[in-house]
Amino acid sequence: MKILDLQPPDIVAAWQRGDIDASYVWQPNLGKLQKDGGTVLISSADLAKKGIITADLGVVRTEFAGQYPEVVKRYIAVLDEAVKTYRSEPQSAIKALAKELNITPEETAAAVKELIWLDSSEQQSPKYLGTTDNPGDFARILKESADFAVNQKKITSAPDLATFQKSLLTKAL
Repeated sequence: MKILDLQPPDIVAAWQRGDIDASYVWQPNLGKLQKDGGTVLISSADLAKKGIITADLGVVRTEFAGQYPEVVKRYIAVLDEAVKTYRSEPQSAIKALAKELNITPEETAAAVKELIWLDSSEQQSPKYLGTTDNPGDFARILKESADFAVNQKKITSAPDLATFQKSLLTKAL
């Protein structure tokens, strides 16, 4: 097997051309592959049960977070508000997401069911980010991902686990 590092739209194009036989991709691109005859062999939910978590991350430079901590906290508050809206008004959230993703509300409804929607307090669990004093498992996942990127020669080296643990900005949660 040859692993290629492609962006989701490039995966869809490669699939449609017949250049690839398999892929790991998420919605809405996963749905496009399925419509074109693709079959799901393993899902992110299946992987999560095995301790392999895929996530949508927000990254902020240390300097920016230090200079503008209230901006970072407000950004996280907006994300929390989005999670709460999805939980309390799923149809409204789905309608808004459909516009953003440029897919139908029906496709969006199917896609959002594949996600785990965590607010910031839930992200502080040991399973995810943890706390400043007690980093969660997510630092290990980031380390493993970085080691994989080194193995794939996408980066030359990966920081140690402690660096990832210190870099999780859990105080902003």
